Amino acid sequence: MILHEFGHWNDFVKLRNKPYEFTIHDAKERKNIYKYRQEPERQIKLGKLGDEKSALEDYMIKYNAVSMEKRANAHADTHYELAYNLLKTNSK
Repeated sequence: MILHEFGHWNDFVKLRNKPYEFTIHDAKERKNIYKYRQEPERQIKLGKLGDEKSALEDYMIKYNAVSMEKRANAHADTHYELAYNLLKTNSK
């Protein structure tokens, strides 16, 4: 999870630390996934959603398909082994 967040940070730095540049590129995708999430959330709160687990899994798949999330996940995947080995070595 931390490596994922570092992935977001790296994106931010690559865009010269400009919040507008960081957020504008994926704004439409993020807006769409936010809208998509609202109906299952409403159904869960009302106790009307039969298969909550399936709905949440579907949402997470769509959320992780958003470009900025894919980039952050790719960063985490790329650096996982190195980070794990560093932690393992330094914990002895």
